[in-house]
Amino acid sequence: MRRKLIENQKPNRKNIEAFQRSLLQWYQKNKRTMPWRDIENPYYTWVSEIMLQQTRVDTVIPYFLRFIEKYPTVKDLAKGEDEDLLKLWEGLGYYSRVKNMKIAAREVVEKYDGVFPKERKALESLKGIGEYTAGAIASIAYEQKEPAVDGNVLRVMTRITGNHGDIKLGKTKKEITHGVRKLLPEENLGDFNQGLIELGAVLCTTAKAPDCEICPVSEFCLAFEKNLQGALPVKGKAMKKRLEKKTVLIFTYKEQLFLRKREERGLLAGLWEFPNIKGHIKEEALKEILEKEQHLAEENLTVENITRLEDSKAVFSHIQWNLMAYQVNLKSSEGPPEGLRIKEDKNYLELPVEEVMDNGRWIPREEVRKDYSIASAFKAYRKEVL
Repeated sequence: MRRKLIENQKPNRKNIEAFQRSLLQWYQKNKRTMPWRDIENPYYTWVSEIMLQQTRVDTVIPYFLRFIEKYPTVKDLAKGEDEDLLKLWEGLGYYSRVKNMKIAAREVVEKYDGVFPKERKALESLKGIGEYTAGAIASIAYEQKEPAVDGNVLRVMTRITGNHGDIKLGKTKKEITHGVRKLLPEENLGDFNQGLIELGAVLCTTAKAPDCEICPVSEFCLAFEKNLQGALPVKGKAMKKRLEKKTVLIFTYKEQLFLRKREERGLLAGLWEFPNIKGHIKEEALKEILEKEQHLAEENLTVENITRLEDSKAVFSHIQWNLMAYQVNLKSSEGPPEGLRIKEDKNYLELPVEEVMDNGRWIPREEVRKDYSIASAFKAYRKEVL
């Protein structure tokens, strides 16, 4: 029979203490090795938690190690150069995270003399830190009695409590957070919160048949008792993403690539990209456009050859780009080109060019590899040409 954590709307202290012991013992014995664990350093906790948003642990570890080598303290990060930060972050995606980190680092230096505050509200006031990250820093680094509820914890707790609310709704998350707060022990707060997260990551997974037989807290779980693991958590339908077709043009001249820097606002703000235009263009149509392009002639550039590359996708929270791409190798009779501009041709209104490439430049491949952060949306083509 299941051991209830709440009976008659009141916490069952005996069962809650047994739950705490079982989870903590399991976590301390089975936790995965991560470079930010077992170190009570709020800066390390913060950096790791921001990186782990939407990203797997095994992907994050090498990024984390490189990041703290370059910026060992929050004061170092506050002084970091934007281009260096973006290059370190290249491949992780969601670049607004690292931009917000620099802003938050400056806030910590200016308001708190370089020391992260302990209080949840103060942590949440920092740029890019929400409820979960604030709870993680407060509990892991400072042993504060605060819950840290991420997607893993939502999944674990909806199954344990049998909560059929939609976990995408604020109401459900609030209920779960309130429930976790009732379960928090008086000590080992960081280990307890990390134990719940770890449980969701390795045992109580999204699979319809999680490893309940070896779960340390299955005796407290309503979903296990009633065989509801596959039905919980309840998750509402995701918003349908808007689909956009784009053609990526990778211009090369000998060992140089043409890159464009995106505007400082909006999607992929401030990142470097390969020129791209709206719609999917057939190779013959592209050849015609380039043959008529006056600016190429002004730069003494001609097309040497065009190679069709594999199609790719770039998925964002609200939009999906379906990408097709060409590598356009150029040649010149008068040395390296200075610029490149692709203009809209009135004869190709069904293939409108997205924008004039005024923010672009020719860059040696080696410099691109070392110093330039190309948006993750183009990672398939970055590998192709670098």
